[in-house]
Amino acid sequence: GGGGGGGGGKTRPWTGPAVTGQAGRRAVGVEYVDAAGVQRTASVGGGGGGGGGEVLLCAGAVSSPHLLLLSGIGSPDELAAHGIGAEVCLPGVGRNLIDQPAVVTGYTVTSPLSITDEMFWRRSGALSPRRVGEWLLRGSGPLASSGCDFGGFFSSRPGLAQPDLQLRFVPGLGTSPDGVSSYRDIGRAGKTPSGLTLQSIAVRPTARGSVSLSSADPSAPPRIETGYGTSEADLATLRQGLRLSRELVAQPAFDGVRGEEAWPRVDLGDDAALDEYIRSTAHSANALGGSCRMGSDPLAVVDPALRVRGASGLRVVDASVLPTLPGGQLGATTFALAERAARIILGERAAGEAEAPAERRQEHAHALGAA
Repeated sequence: GGGGGGGGGKTRPWTGPAVTGQAGRRAVGVEYVDAAGVQRTASVGGGGGGGGGEVLLCAGAVSSPHLLLLSGIGSPDELAAHGIGAEVCLPGVGRNLIDQPAVVTGYTVTSPLSITDEMFWRRSGALSPRRVGEWLLRGSGPLASSGCDFGGFFSSRPGLAQPDLQLRFVPGLGTSPDGVSSYRDIGRAGKTPSGLTLQSIAVRPTARGSVSLSSADPSAPPRIETGYGTSEADLATLRQGLRLSRELVAQPAFDGVRGEEAWPRVDLGDDAALDEYIRSTAHSANALGGSCRMGSDPLAVVDPALRVRGASGLRVVDASVLPTLPGGQLGATTFALAERAARIILGERAAGEAEAPAERRQEHAHALGAA
């Protein structure tokens, strides 16, 4: 399933009555609207009754809880407020959203050294033909970069067992201190000002947010509360990141290129001013998880085998199941999670085959031989 997309391709899993011999509700397929606007149903197992297959929900920390809620899996009170019947009572769906908040320190530069100076044709908003060719033919050049390939991890204060602060060096300057909106502006208008940026990220955040319904319409976006600015520990980490960023750019290595500070432009000794800057400009570092948390307590959404509690034939396999985040990005963690899920599912299937009646195994072997 997914949380909506181009061409009206919104999707939602749905639950039906229990299959014979299994307790609780069972996911039997996915309802979706295709590009032509036609509502369709994809049933698991190739049959109308669900036939032993499963729905694997891999839509991420925002869309996975959103789809569960739309399907009647969540807090009965929240579902009832939007006219959705509760198929499975799981009040933890959408809670415990974890995001790594980020803020930036930006400077102008004295000569055009930014990645956007290389990407765009002179000062226009058109991509450089040379750089496009580089990317198409060799997969290299500025268009092959995320723009934040370099950085490091730091402890914001003594005594921490592991770093809680990440600094990313970005060879460019955004259109505003909001890093996410700056990427959007580049996509819309092209060239941005020349400059350099250090992005400070609280990689072990203690704040928690939530994903909830804004409507029973699957095409309506969910309501997201990030929790930015609600944790004193996270604020302290980001304050130290801003101080360290200015200290780094003040080093002699930048003397030949450093221009004026674009932001935050506040007194780094004034915690209240820094907190105001953080609260007004914090944005996502694109590492979200936790909103379908794994566990065995009443607010856990999936069990250690990633099965949605209280339902059958339905698992969540993405970063939303992580109870906490690693102190960095989630790519490798999510790959490992998916590989582990595959082994669990294949192991359960193999165990099921081993327990099947002898005649069923003989029929299967005969079919393989005939093939």
